[in-house]
Amino acid sequence: MTSVAERIKIARNRVKGRSQKEFGESLGLSHGQVGNWERGGRVTADRMLQIAAAEGISFDWLKDGEGAMIAEDKSSALEVPIIKLAGSGASNDAELVPVFATKELGETLMLLTERAIDYEARPSVLRYVTEAFGINVSSNSMEPAIRAGDVAWINPLLPPARNKNVLLCRPDDSGGEVGMIAILVDYDRDNWTVETINPERNRVALPRKTWTKCLRIAAVHYN
Repeated sequence: MTSVAERIKIARNRVKGRSQKEFGESLGLSHGQVGNWERGGRVTADRMLQIAAAEGISFDWLKDGEGAMIAEDKSSALEVPIIKLAGSGASNDAELVPVFATKELGETLMLLTERAIDYEARPSVLRYVTEAFGINVSSNSMEPAIRAGDVAWINPLLPPARNKNVLLCRPDDSGGEVGMIAILVDYDRDNWTVETINPERNRVALPRKTWTKCLRIAAVHYN
């Protein structure tokens, strides 16, 4: 039976010529971390879940070597919830990523559109993330780090992480979604604690039962 280290290498090499650096970037990690895994370093269950989700492979296979890497019926593959934004009007060109418009709602909130308004070249950090998408930012809540008019690139496969820029979403009464870009300071089972920096630093706890999505911003295209 293969080891976890060997199975991670097999997963990486599913894309011919994919380096440890490229594989790490697709997960939001360094190539050093991937190299450590492939040398037999400890891989947490959370990281294996992340790899399985990003690669569309079986978590059971990755963790324990059980079954096929990709189950024929997909029953043992990790199911990743795809948010509504990423599911409308997808491009057939793998090198392009959909970008969605937003409309400013007050100082920090944005109304998110349901259909892509444009497709832009895929950033290298999202090279292997087929679920990636961008939003055209309309809020200045994170200026100067992220300004109105910039494109924030979202990797919905990355788990929440403290001190990272995130897009938080909640359902809107109209049937759409409202979003907020902020720094994720902390989180627990009940709340996301986030901070915005413009017009002044403001820290607030948002209930997770209302703000149901916390999506990592992988990169920003400054306009």
